[in-house]
Amino acid sequence: MLLGAATTSPPSHYDAAVLVIAHPDDEAMFFYPTLHRLAERTVRRLEIICLSNGGYDGLGPTRAHEMREAALRLGCGCVVVDHPQLQDGGDWDARAVAAILRPLLKRRT
Repeated sequence: MLLGAATTSPPSHYDAAVLVIAHPDDEAMFFYPTLHRLAERTVRRLEIICLSNGGYDGLGPTRAHEMREAALRLGCGCVVVDHPQLQDGGDWDARAVAAILRPLLKRRT
């Protein structure tokens, strides 16, 4: 989600970008080049919201810490959600995801 003034042509800079991912490491495995480019050239404030701590194997606190460290290296803010309805390895209800994500996104707009 890129947040900026509405224009008819794409702006060269946005106020903020928020990347929502499911698990720690997703930012590195799938989005690192995009995050790097956004942080370097396009976005004033970049944040990552991770919807689980990746604790399927019992390493949730470790993976959450690593996620925050990776975000810090990229110059991003980071929130790692640890909610009973969004545990790694399970099926997530779309309404639960929306209810948990909505206030996190509102704080960033």
